[in-house]
Amino acid sequence: MYWQHVWSWIHVVDAQVTKSSIISLTLLFAGCSAILPLGDGYSFGRDAASAEGDAGVDSGSDDASVTSDAGTGCVGPETCPARANATHQCIDRECVYACRDGFADCNSDPTDGCEEATAASPDHCGMCENQCAWNCVDGACEDPQRVFAGQNHTCVLLASGRVACWGWNDFGQLGDGSRTGRSRPAIVDGLMNVRDVALGAQHTCALRMDGTVLCFGDGRVDGLTGSDDGLAPVVLPSVTRLTEIEADGDGGHTCGLDDLGVVTCWGSDDSGQIGDGPTSTWDVPTDVLAMSDAEMLALGATHSCALRASQDVWCWGGNDLGTLGDGSGMQQDAPVMTVGLAQVAEIAAGAVHTCARRMFSDDIYCWGDNSVGQLGNGSTGVVTGLNRVEMLPRTTQLSLGGGHTCAVSGSGTVYCWGWNVQGQLGDGTLFDRTRPTEVPGLSGVVEVAAGGGHTCARTSANEVYCWGRNDVGQLGDGTTERRPAPVLVLAP
Repeated sequence: MYWQHVWSWIHVVDAQVTKSSIISLTLLFAGCSAILPLGDGYSFGRDAASAEGDAGVDSGSDDASVTSDAGTGCVGPETCPARANATHQCIDRECVYACRDGFADCNSDPTDGCEEATAASPDHCGMCENQCAWNCVDGACEDPQRVFAGQNHTCVLLASGRVACWGWNDFGQLGDGSRTGRSRPAIVDGLMNVRDVALGAQHTCALRMDGTVLCFGDGRVDGLTGSDDGLAPVVLPSVTRLTEIEADGDGGHTCGLDDLGVVTCWGSDDSGQIGDGPTSTWDVPTDVLAMSDAEMLALGATHSCALRASQDVWCWGGNDLGTLGDGSGMQQDAPVMTVGLAQVAEIAAGAVHTCARRMFSDDIYCWGDNSVGQLGNGSTGVVTGLNRVEMLPRTTQLSLGGGHTCAVSGSGTVYCWGWNVQGQLGDGTLFDRTRPTEVPGLSGVVEVAAGGGHTCARTSANEVYCWGRNDVGQLGDGTTERRPAPVLVLAP
C-alpha cells in the first residue's frame, strides 16, 4: 500500500458522528505526496494507488452514487459518492479515495476526482508536475535526445528510441511512406530502438541498438534499394555490429563504424569518398582500406574523415580545396593523415570544409573551402593547411553545414560563422560572417546541428530550436517562412 498516514478525530455525541478536527489523507506514490482536506466525511488520494487491504471495505467500483448526509459520515462504501478514475472505501466513517493506475489528482480538487491521465499528459507525465518538452507516452516523456540536420530535412532521436523527421521528402527521406514534405515533426512508423541517425541530402539511415541499420530515401545512394526510392525504413542486410553512422548532408554516401573500429561506407564514390581504392558507386557497404581503429566519423559532400584511437585525423576523397588537410590538393582514394593535427577530441565535416576540436584547449582548427568565411579566420581568402578559429570561447561541440560552421560554448550558447544567405547563422541578419557570431536568445544549449542552409540546437530542457532556410518546412515550426533567428520546433 502507498499510504503514509491517515488520521482523524471523530467525536460522537447522541449517536451523531461529527468532525471535531480536520480529516486528512496523505498518499505517497511514485514520489508524489499531498495532504488534501476534503471537508465533512471525505478524503482523497492524489496519485494512483489502491486502498485494498486497508481498514474498511473497497467498493472496487466507480459507480457508487449515494452520498452520506453532511456531517454524519459514511456507513459503508455504497454511501460514498463516486469520483472519476478512483476507487473508494469507507474507513472510520470517512470516504477515502485512491486514484486508479495511470491517473492522478494534480489540481487538488476532489470534486473532479483523478482528472489527469498521467500515461499521456505532457504536463503530468507519470506523476504530477513532471513536464515533458514534447510528448508523454505510457507515462514516460518522449522528448528529443539528439538532433540531426541534413541538406533540407531534419530529424530527432527521441528518448523512447523512436525517430521524428520533417522537411523535404521528394525521395521519401522522411520515412513516412510518402513523398509529401512536412513542416512539423512526424514519427517515422516502424522505427524503434534507435541509437543513432544519419541524414544525407536525399536519404536517411538509422542505427538500432542491436547494431543493424535501416535506410530510406534516394535508392541510388542508400545502399539498399538500387534505383528505387525507399519510402519506408528497410534493414540493410549486410551491415551489423555498428556503433555509429554518418552521412554527408550535401552528397550521397554513408559510413558506419563498428565496435572494432572498422569503417564501412556505401553510396556515391565519384571522388573516392568510399575509401576502398577504386572509384565507383557502391550499393553494397564496403570496408575502408587500412582503417581498423577509428573512434569517430565525419562526412562531407565528396570526402570522409575518421578520428583514430591515436587522436589524429585521417581523411579520403575529394581534395580540390584542401578538404583532406594533407597538403597535396589531390584526390585520395584511401585514407591519408591530416598534417599538423594531434590530440583531437572531435571532428566534423561540411560540404567542402572540415574542422577538428583539440583536446585540453578545446581550440577549433578548420581547413578547406573558405569562400564565405566558414573557416572563421576573418577573411574569405584561400587557406592552405590548418587554420585556428579566432575570437571563440571554449567549446564543447561543433557541427558543419553546407557553407557554415557552428559550435556550442561551455556556457551553453551557440556561435556560428560563414555563409548566411538563408539566415542559417541565426543572428537575425542575412550577412555572411567571417568570425564567430553568437546566436542571440539561446541558452542552455547542449547540441547544435548544421544543415545545408539551416541550423538546429537542442537545449538541456530537450527543446529544439531551428533557424535559416525553411522553404520545405525544415525548421519544423509549421510554416515555410525563412527564419534568420531561432524558432521553437513544434511537437509531433
